Amino acid sequence: LATSSSISAPRLVVGMRADGSVWVNFGIADDEEGRRVSVGNLAAQVDKILETRPDLPVYVRADTTLAYGRVIEVMAVLQQGGARSVGLVTEPVQLGEPAP
Repeated sequence: LATSSSISAPRLVVGMRADGSVWVNFGIADDEEGRRVSVGNLAAQVDKILETRPDLPVYVRADTTLAYGRVIEVMAVLQQGGARSVGLVTEPVQLGEPAP
């Protein structure tokens, strides 16, 4: 797991919003979401990026309200697209406080 402040460029971050939309962010500032893609096109998009950068770290930043299975599905699609490993981006949680 990586915290959002501990990952450094270059990297490929796939964002998952609470509404289920998926966003690919490569080479874009952290405060921007990147380009929206469908899960059906995600593997092809990732394959294009990783074709020239096969060792590029790949991370998923998912909304905490999403079902675990949905996140795993996207991680599997990323691996089908050529990602050697897929990490999760987390936000720090204070001990004793409930997670969001």
